[in-house]
Amino acid sequence: MTWHIHIQGQVQGVGFRPFVFLLAKKYDLKGWVNNSTDGVHIEIEATEELAQKFYQEIISDAPVLSRITGHSISKIEQKFFDNFQIIHSETSGQPNLLVTPDFAMCADCKSELNDSSNRRNSYSFITCTNCGPRYSIVRKLPYDRINTKMDAFQMCPSCNA
Repeated sequence: MTWHIHIQGQVQGVGFRPFVFLLAKKYDLKGWVNNSTDGVHIEIEATEELAQKFYQEIISDAPVLSRITGHSISKIEQKFFDNFQIIHSETSGQPNLLVTPDFAMCADCKSELNDSSNRRNSYSFITCTNCGPRYSIVRKLPYDRINTKMDAFQMCPSCNA
């Protein structure tokens, strides 16, 4: 069976897609996750029991900075996937989602910033899914790096991976 999950609210710029990706890997699911102009969309191949378990864990364990205002799961026409991946965002339509505010630097980033053995030591743009600018750098929605002022800065191979 194939399932479609739609999550609405403050769910972009907070690590939601990587969170879903890791959760899908945990359950050995195949499908995809992406941002769109109305939240996050997920499609998976799963039994009803596994789909419900996955869905409930998304809702209960969502990233700390996310704010879910609506969510749904529905059975859709059968599709087959080779793996689970984060796919390109859907950009058509009027944006209808909450823009994530800027957050002060978290304790983890502060520690990395001041750790001379860390590759992020003294890195001016240090940020993670729990801190940093969102609202002040976004140009348009959905919230993807290419739609922010950060797109001019190339990521290192480790971060890009």
